Amino acid sequence: MTQSPMAFPPRPSINQLLDFSGHTVLVTGARKGLGQGIALRFAEAGAAVIVHTRQPEEGHETCEMILNMGQRCHPLAADLRDEAAVADSLKRAEATVGSVRMLVNNAGVYPVETITSLMPARFDAIVQANLGTAYRVTKLCADRWRERAQHGVIVNISSIESTRPAVGHSHYASAKAALDMLTRATAVELAPDIRVNAVAPGLVYTPELADTWPEGVKRYRERALLGREGHRTEVADVCLFLCSPAASWMTGEVVVVDGGVSAAPHF
Repeated sequence: MTQSPMAFPPRPSINQLLDFSGHTVLVTGARKGLGQGIALRFAEAGAAVIVHTRQPEEGHETCEMILNMGQRCHPLAADLRDEAAVADSLKRAEATVGSVRMLVNNAGVYPVETITSLMPARFDAIVQANLGTAYRVTKLCADRWRERAQHGVIVNISSIESTRPAVGHSHYASAKAALDMLTRATAVELAPDIRVNAVAPGLVYTPELADTWPEGVKRYRERALLGREGHRTEVADVCLFLCSPAASWMTGEVVVVDGGVSAAPHF
């Protein structure tokens, strides 16, 4: 029996692949660090950005930097555990900068606590901050896209600790491992109209990191095949790729970006 020809989506030109003009992205946890870097990089690519932070004053710096680029931006201040507040804030933001078509779930926390000192309530709180928030915002956006018959793209920020945990990170590493599976499971359920992928970064440079954790930075540089930690823009660029038409045949994947640490020999 002859198969009917496939109807492939139209392919943009090379110079249009990373052009996000006319699109809106929601980046959670965009106050500073990696989240801020992701928000700024999407703005550089032409996207309007909804900058999520927990407190209103925390988003001022990121929004000001985006506005200075000449791009549209709107703050969204909310506790991601409060679904009604997030939905209401998102509705107001979309009225200003347009409907969200891309979501980057970056919000999370990264404390160091050994398993023997870790209380159950604290474990639950860390898992909620790194996994539960991604679930809630994913569901919110997916419901809205399906109601509007729209396509969408989701990128979850995982970590190489989802498979290679560090000491003192049983809560964080467990949450990131579950986030990898949430990525795959939601990709299965939301296909074909909504693509879901994840980025698993290694150690990302911050100005204070070498001072606060010099032995860790030294070990990472010695282990990394590329000899250094990463820059937040290098992780952000993978997020842009996954949201772009260049990745139109990718969903349910976890992309490791760690300078070769995961591939380095163990013996």
